[in-house]
Amino acid sequence: MKQSISLQVDVEWYRPKSTTTPWRWGERKDSRVDPAWSKRNVIYRWVRASDGAIAMIGETERLLTERVDNYIHAKAEGGAGSTNRRLNEEARRLSNGSDHLYIEIATEVPGFDLSDTRERRLAECLLTAVSRPYLK
Repeated sequence: MKQSISLQVDVEWYRPKSTTTPWRWGERKDSRVDPAWSKRNVIYRWVRASDGAIAMIGETERLLTERVDNYIHAKAEGGAGSTNRRLNEEARRLSNGSDHLYIEIATEVPGFDLSDTRERRLAECLLTAVSRPYLK
């Protein structure tokens, strides 16, 4: 039996701020300047500034600032996971060519309860499948 499925999900992405401007890789984060850094249970995506290409999509139940710090401080020779290392290497590669990564978050995905781990991960998978990030 063949089943046709069509799906439309409108997601609003928000780019957190640093102290005065939209945040970019390596800049200071302050939840007093932008409360988004204190958010939990979000979907995030890393975006290449030069062309808007999506490098990676993820989800976290932790504070956004903690998750971002894991990526920024990942060391190739350290105990960081492969995803953290890959994104960190990409950010360093881009910065050598006058480009950078920035993060955007979604605090809501219609039809999904992002405070529920299973639903948040399902929403992440759906957005990843549709967006096709260039870092695998």
